[in-house]
Amino acid sequence: LGTLIGFMISEGQLAKAEDYLGKIPTDSPQRGTAELKIGQALWAAYIRGMQQAREQEESATSAGTDPGVAKQQSAARREELKVVKNRAEKTLAEGVQRMENSGKIDPVLTSAVLSLASVWIDINQPVKSVTLLENPKIGLLKLVADNHESINRKGFREDVFKTALRAYISSLSVKEADAKLSIQKASEMMERLKQTMGTSPAGQKALIAVYVSLAKELEQQINLAPDETRDALIQGFKTFLDQVGAGSNELNVLYWVASTYGSMAESNPQSKSAGENYKRAITTYQS
Repeated sequence: LGTLIGFMISEGQLAKAEDYLGKIPTDSPQRGTAELKIGQALWAAYIRGMQQAREQEESATSAGTDPGVAKQQSAARREELKVVKNRAEKTLAEGVQRMENSGKIDPVLTSAVLSLASVWIDINQPVKSVTLLENPKIGLLKLVADNHESINRKGFREDVFKTALRAYISSLSVKEADAKLSIQKASEMMERLKQTMGTSPAGQKALIAVYVSLAKELEQQINLAPDETRDALIQGFKTFLDQVGAGSNELNVLYWVASTYGSMAESNPQSKSAGENYKRAITTYQS
């Protein structure tokens, strides 16, 4: 069944993969691993679906389609994707919990923890993401600090620091969060990213690439956020960017701040704050 699930995921037949998952007993050692693989596949399908939905909306607008019809079609598609998102979160959370209980820490688990942390960030539950990343048993920040064998693969440390940075910045949009502590921890993640990449020309180039991809992920996060939480999320990003931009003269950091302001503006060009974000991006690029 585990092998069949792998085939179904490769073929994009996620419903069949979930059917096979249901046939694996909940007390089987294979159950947790299968849940993690399916959960990651569902989340990837959701991200692709949301990107396609946005592209279709833009195409419909350009083609002059009736706005009411286009909006109705978009809403229906987003509802379908919402179901996929919920299944991804549920499956990943169950798999991570099962693997944590088993005490087995391997690359499948650490990849799934990273995916689940990203899911919680993208559905505006950054505090859950922070708690998971800081978990004393399976938290990726602890495993990286311990140089655990399960995280020793190319690019994984950078992904951990990048996801943690997003989680800490995103938590600034939550009223109950400690803003000062979140900013401090986010700054620490930026420093750890810098140390991981090194000071060589190649390392500096790689660091800029990470910052650019991070800016794009933040843009995607804003796009995925519900209307009622989007403004708070953008304000949280601004709080961190203003502090980082004002306190740094490093090219890499300023480049990231400018890129992120640009991405925030592009994520919602019709909003009142878009013009302000573009101006901040320009000013920072000039600096």
